[in-house]
Amino acid sequence: MNVVDPGSEGSLPQETPSAKTGRLFRKYVLFLAGVVLLALLSSATIQYQFLVRDFTEFSVRLQREQAQAAADKIDDFIQDIERQIAWTAQLPWAAATLDEWRLDVARLLQQVPAITEYRRLDSRGMEQLRVSRLAPDRIAGGGDFSKDDAFTRRWQAESTTGPSGSGASPNLI
Repeated sequence: MNVVDPGSEGSLPQETPSAKTGRLFRKYVLFLAGVVLLALLSSATIQYQFLVRDFTEFSVRLQREQAQAAADKIDDFIQDIERQIAWTAQLPWAAATLDEWRLDVARLLQQVPAITEYRRLDSRGMEQLRVSRLAPDRIAGGGDFSKDDAFTRRWQAESTTGPSGSGASPNLI
């Protein structure tokens, strides 16, 4: 309740002590609510940053594990193909006729669908046998691969390290 001084007309009404206390109380409540709100927002922001960092680390770790698993599967696949091809290269070239080689390679192509073509070259780089899923088979009279990079790299590697197996032809591509 405001008390008005009868001698001062038109002056502002004076506030009672309880009204001053009420406004001061509201100021303190608003200030404390603002401080609490600021603390909560800061805490939420920091928690969000940690959450984003943890999620990013988790995603990177998961992708790394998936990539490693895929690489392991690919490695196993290639090693399986190498094992399948290895048994065709174990016999010396002269131990079997070209028709026997062609039959062995045809069996290899049936066992390993990933192989689409098999070529057997002599030491001069001349194609002696080609068995393919995509083109007609060819026995002897094939192309000259002596200048082909794959043949020269393979031939140079075998010349410096020796044959890879007993009696195996070093020029299987």
